[in-house]
Amino acid sequence: MASLEQIAKVRSYCFNPPEELLPDTVIAANIDKWLAIYPDPKQEGIALYNATIDCLYYLIYTDPNQPTGSSGYKRTEKVGQVQVSVESTGEYISKWQKILQGYLNGDIKIPGQPNNIGKSVIIGGVDRAEINRVNSDRNNVNGLGCFGVDRDRRPVGVFDPFNPYRRYR
Repeated sequence: MASLEQIAKVRSYCFNPPEELLPDTVIAANIDKWLAIYPDPKQEGIALYNATIDCLYYLIYTDPNQPTGSSGYKRTEKVGQVQVSVESTGEYISKWQKILQGYLNGDIKIPGQPNNIGKSVIIGGVDRAEINRVNSDRNNVNGLGCFGVDRDRRPVGVFDPFNPYRRYR
């Protein structure tokens, strides 16, 4: 059974829609559904994330601002030999749909939970032991050398063409 704290979390993850748009019973049903799939307390964040996605789908499908008819138009003008045609679909994009796309693209993240999409890029380096292991083998060539010259075989005293104040060793 979904607790009041879990319902409040999912409501806040949905950017606090009013009770009229997203009733607590809908949130609780979604939480219970996902907690049955992920019963481990360590996986509560995954269950709340999936319940949030389901609640956002509910908000999109029950959005009262969504137009019922087609509001697109098409206009064609001709002046002399030039013809200009302008067409608009009039597609309505709900704010709930934008929030949902943010979660699915990995742009919005639930606080304290790892990113479910894995869109993150890790910027870092290589362990120094790995660099020494590669450099100790004389058959390996360092790809960072200037113009393909290995850093161990550069002549001493040659200027770097991109930085005249730095000398190669």
